Amino acid sequence: MPAYAAQYWRQEEKKYVLPDQIIEAIDSCETEAHTKKHLKQFFMTVGLQDLSEMDYPLREAYREYLTFHLHLKNITPHLRAYDRIKQAYIREQMTTLSGRQKCQWRLEEKVLFIPYHSDQKLAMEFDTVRHKANMVWDFTQPAPWHLKEQIFTTLNAILQESCRALKRSEHLTGLQNLYRFCVQNDIADIETIDAAQEQAFIHYLDSDIASDTKSQQRLMTALNICRKTVFLQNPEINWNANVWYVERLNLPKHRLNPSSSVTTISFKEISMPENRAYAKEYMKYQVGITGQAFGTIFT
Repeated sequence: MPAYAAQYWRQEEKKYVLPDQIIEAIDSCETEAHTKKHLKQFFMTVGLQDLSEMDYPLREAYREYLTFHLHLKNITPHLRAYDRIKQAYIREQMTTLSGRQKCQWRLEEKVLFIPYHSDQKLAMEFDTVRHKANMVWDFTQPAPWHLKEQIFTTLNAILQESCRALKRSEHLTGLQNLYRFCVQNDIADIETIDAAQEQAFIHYLDSDIASDTKSQQRLMTALNICRKTVFLQNPEINWNANVWYVERLNLPKHRLNPSSSVTTISFKEISMPENRAYAKEYMKYQVGITGQAFGTIFT
């Protein structure tokens, strides 16, 4: 597979003949003749050998090729053609077992692009917003794998949300900002974020995010979504988390008050790590051993 870089388009066109599979895919794309011509020229330049090599970094290289080499003003139709070819390839691959394994949407050290999701029905829900930044998820960033797993888990949960497109987009933007904040501040675990770090995230949203993005408060929701999603989906209860969600504690019905509005136990406000650890051990004992009603324990 070619090593993609933005400077590829600056190279002289190679003496390279495109494989028939690639030519057929371009020719079958419903787009203008000149758009097909530009795609073929670019693919020859980078020496594309297989449609599986089409990814988001190559798409960005193509953007630069169109902008700085061909000096085109409107590159949207050309990027759309690139996406349509990639999406058609994914749909075809998903009809076979080996193809499904190849195109599976999974966490890897790579850049994931939501329109290239293996579930193309879901991917097409984002077709009109392909150009937005929250479609691109860079898991090559220097961050702990555990953090990336938590972000990826939450990303999948948001993609599956049955809510308005605008609200889902806000959640994606908020999660992306949370991911960026954690990387910049060396936060390795979403579940251990405390009140001070939470305030730092609020300040980050207030000072570092462009003024035309959604409100700070709505973007902040992503942290709560991430905490809850990760806590509920952990194979085992994470007693070290700074926020526990009652529904995951597996308490019998007789210990719960159906009219109670208490859904979480929060330790993030305890500033001293040692005291916080003692509080968690005490609550773990009360929840798991004593058999008391949860309302009593919480009080």
